[in-house]
Amino acid sequence: MNGELSPGTYRAKNGDLIHCRDDFEGHSQIDVEHSDGSTSWADLTALRGAVRVSDDPDWPLRHPRFIGVLRFD
Repeated sequence: MNGELSPGTYRAKNGDLIHCRDDFEGHSQIDVEHSDGSTSWADLTALRGAVRVSDDPDWPLRHPRFIGVLRFD
């Protein structure tokens, strides 16, 4: 953790979702998901006035992840 920003998902004043995560070096990566589904990079100023909505940086999961199938006989 970078000590400045907690990873998670935030909602901006305009309704965009802001996904914050730490990279392998501990630096914050911030992606903004717009209402039309497009994404863009952002800096910490994008979080001004944003509200934290989840601890999960990938919330809400738009595309379900396929993990696999286990068969029990």
